[in-house]
Amino acid sequence: MKPVAVTADDAADDDTTLRVQTTLLEDPVVKGFRIDVDTRDGVVYLTGSVENEEEWAQVIKLCAGNPGRPACRGIPHRQ
Repeated sequence: MKPVAVTADDAADDDTTLRVQTTLLEDPVVKGFRIDVDTRDGVVYLTGSVENEEEWAQVIKLCAGNPGRPACRGIPHRQ
């Protein structure tokens, strides 16, 4: 089995994912929602359940406020 090479871009994506997840978990409004975070090529993809558009807007705002101002994309699911 060949070892998988981890690139600097992969490490940066992993760091961004961790920062966004932490930010979402620490927010008193958002922490109760199930939001999955995945970062690919510097773009953060969010999926999860929220109750309304205002709550989804808060998720996007928190994501975009992280260091490096990542591009945040996602599709909410209504609870």
